[in-house]
Amino acid sequence: TITAWVYLTAAGGYPGIVVKTTAFGEAFARYALYLDASTRVLKWARGGGVQLSGLTVPLNQWSFVAVSQNGSVLKMYLNGTEETYTSLSAPSYTTHETYIGSWTGSNGMFPGKIDEVRLYNRGLSASEIQALYMSGK
Repeated sequence: TITAWVYLTAAGGYPGIVVKTTAFGEAFARYALYLDASTRVLKWARGGGVQLSGLTVPLNQWSFVAVSQNGSVLKMYLNGTEETYTSLSAPSYTTHETYIGSWTGSNGMFPGKIDEVRLYNRGLSASEIQALYMSGK
């Protein structure tokens, strides 16, 4: 599970929220929580596959985003609203770089602020994610 508070000030550039790369800096080979460049829709990438949510991050206000996966069940959240998918494999973990606010250093910079990023070694339940969202409001 990955959670974060984000404050997006502009659309564009496929901004990375939390991105885990491989030894070669290829984020899709591990995982990425990011936004669509033009629509600001929350996306999850894993191993070359991309799951596009129906959750649009608003401009100029704090929003709570989360992605949680238990086995083949993937859930994405925006301000407590949940969407469930079952199409992507579970991410693998390595000791390679994890970027907050970009894809690989200066590539795909997040236009705005990111706060309270949390990475868990398990899939949080919907009630646990809701509690995190409510505690930060």
